[in-house]
Amino acid sequence: MPKFVITLFIVLFFLCISDNYVFAGDRNDEINKVLYSAEHYFTSLRDGAYQSAWSNLSEKSRRSIIDDVYSASKQDGVTITREEIMQNFAAGGIIFLSYWKAVRNTFDPDMVLEKSSWKMGTLQNNRADILIQYKDAPQPTTLKMFKEQHEWRVGFIETFDSLKARKLPQSIYDRFN
Repeated sequence: MPKFVITLFIVLFFLCISDNYVFAGDRNDEINKVLYSAEHYFTSLRDGAYQSAWSNLSEKSRRSIIDDVYSASKQDGVTITREEIMQNFAAGGIIFLSYWKAVRNTFDPDMVLEKSSWKMGTLQNNRADILIQYKDAPQPTTLKMFKEQHEWRVGFIETFDSLKARKLPQSIYDRFN
C-alpha cells in the first residue's frame, strides 16, 4: 500500500509541474497575442489601414465612436441615423474616412510605436493592460485591452475616457458639405 501512495504522489507531483509549464507557455502565447493586437492597431492607424484599425477596437470603443459621430452630426444640423453611420463605417465610406483622418490629424501613432517603451501589465481572462511609457513622461499610460470573440481588442475609449469631453477635431462633415 505505501508503494502505491508514493507512486501516486510522484505521478501527481509531475502532473502538477507539467501543468505549470503548459500554463506558463499558454500565458506567454496570450501575452504575445495581446501585444501583437495593440501593435497592429497602432500600425494600421499609422499606415492608413483604417478598416483594420476599426476592427481591432473593442465593441465599447466602436459604439462610443459611432455615438460621438452621431452627436456631432446632430450639432452640425446633419440629418443622419446611427444605423446610417454604422453602415458608412462598415463600408469605409466618407464619414468613416473623415473620422479617421481627423484622428490622425490630432494623434501620431509613432508616439506609441517608435517613441515609447511597452511593458506588459496585468493579464486576466478577458482583460489585459499594457503600460506604454512615452519618452520622459512622468508615468506610463495604461492601454486597456479586451478579449472579445476570441480576439484581443484595443480599448481606445476605455483607455482615454478622460478625453470623453473631447470634441471631434473639427467637424468631420466639413470635408464633404
